[in-house]
Amino acid sequence: MKKIIPILILITSLFAQQTRVNELKAEKVLCKRIDSPIVYIGSNKAFYADGDVVKTASSFLFEGDVTYNGNMDVEGYLTGRKCGTYAFLSERDTTEIVKADSLHFVQGVFINSPIEDFKIANFQLVYSGIKTQFFEIIMFATLSSSVNNTEVHITIVNDDSTYTPQRQGNFLKNANQPYQIGGNLVLELMQNDTIRIKAEADNICDLDFRHFTTSIKEFFD
Repeated sequence: MKKIIPILILITSLFAQQTRVNELKAEKVLCKRIDSPIVYIGSNKAFYADGDVVKTASSFLFEGDVTYNGNMDVEGYLTGRKCGTYAFLSERDTTEIVKADSLHFVQGVFINSPIEDFKIANFQLVYSGIKTQFFEIIMFATLSSSVNNTEVHITIVNDDSTYTPQRQGNFLKNANQPYQIGGNLVLELMQNDTIRIKAEADNICDLDFRHFTTSIKEFFD
């Protein structure tokens, strides 16, 4: 009888493992492991079947869309697709306002770096990502006006025709004295949408942009 016990324990162990494998197979397949065919997501771990043995997955590659219901605790970095850019005015430049209360393109050469899922084409920033989504655009400028008592606003124009009513502004009391304009706005962009920075003033004047920085990032990240 004593010789039978180890055999029964072995059979019971194998049966339990096979049962767990069958239970895992009943769950939704979410992804594929890098070095093994199938991965299953349990309540708080990732498992995969190596024959009749259930093992914990240490690294795996998701393929396609994945829906995970519940909280996820991560001990490390979550690395996903990068999307956004930072830009700065490379040197001081002047934007001539030839018509009061009218939008004019902000002149100057902007350096975009880093830049991901965006590109520069025809002096415009083009969104090249495939996902239609909202972006937060942050802008800060140091500028002066050639005319006293000038109210200035800056905004973003989408596709050269559609612009958002969201604007940032300041009242430039003294001529040729530097003032700051800064803030953020939110725009929804789809693939191949273009954006440019525009400025308006309530006086005909020259706006001397001494510094200008801007960044774009996913709003719901």
